[in-house]
Amino acid sequence: MERQEIINFLRRKPGYIKKGSKYLATRLEADVNDVLYAKSYLASEERVDRFSGIENENENDLGLPPGKQDQSLEEYCISVGLDPEKVDKYNHVKYWTDGAGNRRYSIVPKNEPDIDYAEEFIQTISEYAPPDRASLFNKIEEPKERIAILNLFDAHIDKVSYISRTDEESTVEDNILTFITAFLDLLESVKSKEPEEIVFVVGNDFWHTNGSSNQTKSGTYVGDVVEMSNEDSFRIGLNLIMQCIDFAREIAPVRIVFIKGNHDHDKVMYLLECLRVFYQNQSDVTVVDSRKSRQYIRYGEWLFGFTHGDNQTKAADLPSLMSTDKESREHWSDVKQGIYFLGHIHHEKRQDFRGCSVMYLRSVSKSDNWHWEKGFTAVPKTAYAFIYDKDGKREYEFKVNI
Repeated sequence: MERQEIINFLRRKPGYIKKGSKYLATRLEADVNDVLYAKSYLASEERVDRFSGIENENENDLGLPPGKQDQSLEEYCISVGLDPEKVDKYNHVKYWTDGAGNRRYSIVPKNEPDIDYAEEFIQTISEYAPPDRASLFNKIEEPKERIAILNLFDAHIDKVSYISRTDEESTVEDNILTFITAFLDLLESVKSKEPEEIVFVVGNDFWHTNGSSNQTKSGTYVGDVVEMSNEDSFRIGLNLIMQCIDFAREIAPVRIVFIKGNHDHDKVMYLLECLRVFYQNQSDVTVVDSRKSRQYIRYGEWLFGFTHGDNQTKAADLPSLMSTDKESREHWSDVKQGIYFLGHIHHEKRQDFRGCSVMYLRSVSKSDNWHWEKGFTAVPKTAYAFIYDKDGKREYEFKVNI
């Protein structure tokens, strides 16, 4: 890899700057001296940026390489690893001028897909091998009138953690193994209570990114902790969820509810479409075809609500929504208890209100730099299963701390 390519790589993934030069040289198949040059160049460039407010007609008088000069949109895209031909089509482009008079850009995704999800779906299906379910579970022969709800919230499956930045380290492969292992542990506990149906809540920031620009739905850049392409992350996520569904359906029929998160809004909606097609003729899997941010399920004496939590940060607002949303209010007077499940805040918070309990549940993902710097540490990562009797008399809870 040439020096300029190394510089561009480190701009896209600044977390690697702290890695050892020999490690980077091996990973990038580059000369270690070129890696050292790239690191030095970027460090000098950062110092130039700090001097940008000082009037100086010749920056090189500082003895430093040139800083970020006024760029065209095409030059900017290339410098941060984006395809210029896709930017105008799939993103909103915002401009402003910095203190040095140079034009700057902000690339915010539009709602249109940046990959061919149909092609990724076809590719995944062609490669998909159903898990050996019979070796782990058998179908419940005489189920009780109970429903199980599985929540593995805020997985951020394509995010990696660096021990040098967060005291935790994980790869995408680690994330997948953690997710499926916790899911199977929950299923083993759920099976002992013999439910007649399993509700699997999918989404809630299952992915860390929303598109190929390595940004969240709102446009926040998170590429420093994502090392794989949008196509690959969508494919492995689809494959993982299908495996979980196929394990769960060996115990009881499965209902899938999709809740879009603030990170992966569009990806989750395309995941819905893919699974709706795949399971459309299979009677033991029901894909709830809804894109609403708040969704509800009535089961006997219970009314369950689901939303991500980024728009409902006050627990006291949820009972009112459950009693007034069109989908739920028709059941409000006929049930004994409402339960609302949320994620987003990555820690647990439970409150009881008149007729409704609100539960913000923990994340299953490792801490990233933002959470570590804010001090959200030493909180268990937890996957949950809740089981409710139809008559409202019994409820059970299982946790898997990761």
